[in-house]
Order: sequence, then C-alpha cells, then structure tokens
Amino acid sequence: MENYDRQLLRVIRDMVNGGVIGEEKGNSKFLQSNLIYEDFKTALGFDSDKLPSWLTPQKVGRMVNSLDVGKPKTEQNVRGYWLDRDRLNGLLERFGVSDVS
Repeated sequence: MENYDRQLLRVIRDMVNGGVIGEEKGNSKFLQSNLIYEDFKTALGFDSDKLPSWLTPQKVGRMVNSLDVGKPKTEQNVRGYWLDRDRLNGLLERFGVSDVS
C-alpha cells in the first residue's frame, strides 16, 4: 500500500486546488480538520463501519501536524489548518507528488 503521508498530501492538494470552501488569505487557505479527515478516509477507500482502529480524526490531525504543511488554528469555533501553498508545494515535491496551482 502506498505511504499514507503521500496519500494525505494528495488529499490536501486536491482540497486546496478544488472547490472545497475555505477562507483564503494571501497564499494560504483554511481547511476544516473534519473535512480533511473525511476526504482522507474516502481516499483510502474505507467504509465508515469498517474503519481500522488507527484511523481517527486525532491521528489524521497528528499526521497533518507532522507533515508541517500548515498551522493548526481555530477560526470561528472551527478547528482546521491554514495551509500555505508554497510549503505544500515543497512537500509535494519532496514526496514526488505533483504541485498545487
């Protein structure tokens, strides 16, 4: 199976590029933690009723933190991350995944 970090980076890239609603400031976009978790779970192909025990929102949050792709923040009582496109592009390059636009 492919490295979970690479898959998570693809999910984040697609969310930043796609129509996922999130506040934008300069070169950064705010994405809600729960949306990242749900999209990652979907990308891995797990059914909600058959999730592996390790796949929790907290674990996915720790994975995002360990990748250092953005800063965790609570905006208007919503947990999420300010994702910097330049930092994300650097990580994508290091992991051999194509860029964010």
